[in-house]
Amino acid sequence: MQTSLQKLFLLGTTAMVFFFQSSIAVGQAPQFIAGSISNVTTTPITVPITVKNFNNLLACQWSLNWDSTKLKFSSTNSVHPQLFGMTFSNPLVGTNQGKLGFVWVDGNGLVPQTITDNSVAFNIVFNVPTTISGAVDIVFGDVPTSLLVSDASLKPVPGITFIKGVVTIPFPLPLVLTQFTGSTTTAGNVLSWSTAQETNTGYFEVEKSGNGSSYTVLGKVTAAGYSSSAKSYSYTDAATTGATVYYRLKQVDKDGSFTYSNTIAVTSAANAAGLGIYPNPVKETLFAQVQNDKAEKVTVQITDFLGKVLLQQSLQLSKGSNNFSLSTMALAKGSYLLVVKGEKTTTKQFIKE
Repeated sequence: MQTSLQKLFLLGTTAMVFFFQSSIAVGQAPQFIAGSISNVTTTPITVPITVKNFNNLLACQWSLNWDSTKLKFSSTNSVHPQLFGMTFSNPLVGTNQGKLGFVWVDGNGLVPQTITDNSVAFNIVFNVPTTISGAVDIVFGDVPTSLLVSDASLKPVPGITFIKGVVTIPFPLPLVLTQFTGSTTTAGNVLSWSTAQETNTGYFEVEKSGNGSSYTVLGKVTAAGYSSSAKSYSYTDAATTGATVYYRLKQVDKDGSFTYSNTIAVTSAANAAGLGIYPNPVKETLFAQVQNDKAEKVTVQITDFLGKVLLQQSLQLSKGSNNFSLSTMALAKGSYLLVVKGEKTTTKQFIKE
């Protein structure tokens, strides 16, 4: 023999029509809200499911739908403590539909629960497939969705609403460059870089400059293309000339779009001493490289030609090549000195445009 509660959760429109009688006021019916997430740039993502008007309720059952070609179900977590006993079905995956069903019958001895408005009922964790390309909005669907809610008297509650959230991916998940460094060896300047993830990445162009402003292409390194794990790359510039050479990476996507990395400076072994700066003249940010024969703490200053200190900061140098940058936006146009004071003092003149 079935109990009233068991009858309530028989799926089907007949059960829903038969039980939809209640005195709850219009506008006070329970709401289930799937969170909207904008500008997704990492994966996985967490979508909160929140509730409103969850007043004196004993049980509920419904399902959530989405485009499974855009979001891949991973897990659920952070179930609200007052929803003890909630269970989740395995997601159903069709041609382009993912579906997660869940059922809650109060597990604390069938005690009706009231939950504060805008509380998170639970979270759903999704992964974004690495094959996704282009801007896309994923709207959580409500058809077909069963919405069955029982009040304290085991009577179904009418007027239940589901507010569909939207996950907005404005572009393919970008390449995340975690580090870009250079070192001088007997074979030349060795450039190394790593990525945390890649989507739609075509290749890297390695660019070189003698002055930090005009660049030429040295070579090309093929990228992984699609990867959610760390990848490492390297390139050796055997033709190194001058005390300091500047490098940057041009990351080109398969659709032709591209971005640039930060710029690094590498001093060749034959000239591994002193202080190098770029660009010169400078408009906003002055980049500098110091070659040090030991680790030490130094003082970095920008002064005028009378010795007046206009900017000062401490910097911990390691043995070898050290790169740092300084904002010059507060300086008036004119000539200045960059001074690095440690065991030795090194000075370079530069011009602020």
